[in-house]
Amino acid sequence: MMVEKSDYPREVQVESITQRGYDKASKVNDLTWPSLSESSMPNLNDYEKSWMTKRFHGQNISPTIKNQGNRGSCFFHSLIFAAEIELKRQAALRVPPRKSKMRFSPNEFINEYGKEGDPMPKFSPALKMLKEKGVSALGKNVERGKYCIKGYKSRSNMSFKEIKEPIRQGMPIVGGIFMDEGFTEVGPKDIYDYDPTKALLTEDGEHVGHAVTFIGSGVCATVEHI
Repeated sequence: MMVEKSDYPREVQVESITQRGYDKASKVNDLTWPSLSESSMPNLNDYEKSWMTKRFHGQNISPTIKNQGNRGSCFFHSLIFAAEIELKRQAALRVPPRKSKMRFSPNEFINEYGKEGDPMPKFSPALKMLKEKGVSALGKNVERGKYCIKGYKSRSNMSFKEIKEPIRQGMPIVGGIFMDEGFTEVGPKDIYDYDPTKALLTEDGEHVGHAVTFIGSGVCATVEHI
């Protein structure tokens, strides 16, 4: 297991989630897509498929949307969302298909990360913490305890087809995108198109990024997006 040195733009594949001593759930794919596309022109060939509305083996596998508020906790909420959707996907693959009501605590994840003394949230140490310490499970009629990531892989320079395929199979995609001046104005149904000429930068000149979970893909005015 290697921890990647960089966080943007990087792709990470989390292989499985376990409760200490128990094999509980499996593959969470975490990738990165640095730029999406936007168009207001309708097209007969436009389409969008998202696990927010689409069923997987007859089951809804999209967890409740997370809200980080004004905290810089997008890494934690995105990874928690990915873990929850993977548990739902694995439950849906059983015969007969089942539902997973298990949730994880983002607040605990955030607090434990803060105790490590790293002032800036980053993918690599956050993933390492999930692997080594895990996060507590929540929900009714679920086996309580901490669940851990067993392993993960990092990937980069992937084609759109390579990124879209795991999404099609119901696998959650977590990654970082760069933010520009118009990012905060993007609505729930808009498609974000990163403009590098209007990139948000830190005081040190570094690009400002945001961690998100991708669970769908589509085509808008002949341009593919996720």
